Amino acid sequence: MNISLLQILNAPLFENVKILAGQDGLTRIVKRASVFDAPFQEDVLEKDILAPGDFFITSLLQFEPDSEELMQVLELLVRGNCSGLCVMMEERAELFSEEMLLFCEEKQFPVICMQKDISYAEVLGVINQCILEEQTNVLNQLKLDKILAAKTLPQERMKILLSINPGVREYVQAIYVRDEKRKNTRRRATGDVCSAFDIFIPSDNYDICILSADSIKELEQHRSVVCEQLLRSCNGRRLGIGRPYARYRVERTLLEAGDALDMAQASDRSLQVYDPLSPQQLLLPIRGSREMQEFYDEFCREIAVKTTEEGMKDMLLTTRAYVQCNGDFKETARKLKQHENTIRYRINRLRNYLDVEEQPLLFHEIISLAVRIESMLEIKKE
Repeated sequence: MNISLLQILNAPLFENVKILAGQDGLTRIVKRASVFDAPFQEDVLEKDILAPGDFFITSLLQFEPDSEELMQVLELLVRGNCSGLCVMMEERAELFSEEMLLFCEEKQFPVICMQKDISYAEVLGVINQCILEEQTNVLNQLKLDKILAAKTLPQERMKILLSINPGVREYVQAIYVRDEKRKNTRRRATGDVCSAFDIFIPSDNYDICILSADSIKELEQHRSVVCEQLLRSCNGRRLGIGRPYARYRVERTLLEAGDALDMAQASDRSLQVYDPLSPQQLLLPIRGSREMQEFYDEFCREIAVKTTEEGMKDMLLTTRAYVQCNGDFKETARKLKQHENTIRYRINRLRNYLDVEEQPLLFHEIISLAVRIESMLEIKKE
């Protein structure tokens, strides 16, 4: 149940906050927030008054200009592995000397300053709300794991689902959302597009939306709108979508959405709906297996022993494009900015390398599998 200071600062209240020092320490975990407007004594560590993950809010009114006490407090906070210090009055930021700021920078201890008049209560309220939401998210993730467990009965799945959101409608459809470039974006951005009858669960690697409606038709319309908003609001976003099911079968749409997201990554698509007839979808359960790796290694070996290193690169590049263009020579040539005869020559040479000149169906099966497996092996590397 951990939330970083960076995640908290993504809240609208901190939109204009100024980071005085310790930018690299924004990943520190915030366990609790407290007001600090009285001098600290050395025994606060021994008395457990100060604890790892404490984030302190202060106006620094207890310190005089050029006071050494502030430096001592900073050293104490760093020693206690606290998560940061928030100065409420911009003019009081002048109390920090260059030495103090350099110390905080070296120790990666964040010192931030509010640049507008905001009450302590507002800041504490937002921080505590962020911590509470994170705790709820972790709890919901555990519930989701229970739903996906093989031994969980349908009635139990329903009970768990409704404990997350009692308003879930009769039909559900899962969407897994991954932001390829997400660094400092607000975590709730994905959840903002969900309705009161949906479920949104954010996590570090991807977000999960479980959409719901009273009919399949309504669910399709809702999904269409949500997907459009998600893709429009972020360029580097990928969506994996499971098929719609009655809510007691929610685990099916969740599993399918996860597989669809992997497939979207493998095929470099922004949106992928689960398709059980897709050959690549069929390969997903064995991704990373020894057999899959050996197939691709042998494919490359058959080419490598019959051409140069440069020829190998050209052959693999042409094979990928040829498969992606559905075996269309003209489209492949256009994609690679090569002459069509060059593409035909390379593909014919590849038939010879693989010794399947008289077996066109087998040839296309092999190169199609090789290209699909290659993309899946790239996912594993990432």
